[in-house]
Amino acid sequence: MAPENPRRYTHLLFDLDHTLWDFEGNSRRVFRNLFEAHIAPLEAQLDPDRALDRYESINAELWNALRRGECTKAEVRTLRFERLLKEALPHVRQEQRRELSSFLEVDFVQRTPRETGLMPGALKAIQWASSHFSLHIITNGFPESQHTKVACSGLAPYFETVTTSEEVGAYKPAPEVFEAALAKAGAEPEKTLVLGDGWEADVLGAAAFGMDQVYYNPGKVNIPNGHVPTAVLHHWDELAPFLAGIAPD
Repeated sequence: MAPENPRRYTHLLFDLDHTLWDFEGNSRRVFRNLFEAHIAPLEAQLDPDRALDRYESINAELWNALRRGECTKAEVRTLRFERLLKEALPHVRQEQRRELSSFLEVDFVQRTPRETGLMPGALKAIQWASSHFSLHIITNGFPESQHTKVACSGLAPYFETVTTSEEVGAYKPAPEVFEAALAKAGAEPEKTLVLGDGWEADVLGAAAFGMDQVYYNPGKVNIPNGHVPTAVLHHWDELAPFLAGIAPD
């Protein structure tokens, strides 16, 4: 679906996690390594896949609570491994579990952002787009992690700015985040396209701020009723054909 007013975009705002940076693949790889080295020796019968599923569930619950203002960043990082180990290793002393939890959290946070996996076709698409548009990142992730991801994954040369929710003090879809990203980029909302995998955070948030939106939907999940995004892409190979006719001169 082509935009109503072609050739109008000058700036592209990309989400990072799950959109460009392969959050699941990278974090799961680090989790499995930590599990084999530090958790499995304490419980040989513990299934790594079940442990990973439970960790991801706990982490998602805590992130949702953080976005709602019901917990802090520090609590997310303290509780996600602590809750997992309480369920997975009930026979281990509480003090030992807490020590292991702290160690795992520090190692996980240090190692994961240095993983380099990107979503299929993302780098090629970004390389093409960078020659036609001004590229920027707008992300709900923690700044220390997000800047490391951008640098280590090879994305840094193509992006002019990175705006994180923490530096703004609000999370997408809050308008303050989009306002800050536009100000940093020197962009106008009517000439900016937001691209991301988050229906509420990216698509609805951008729409409410008056910007066009690309819904990156590699899993081809059903699109909720009530809003039609400017475009839907299932693979980054589709970005250049979509934008080729509307790149600025």
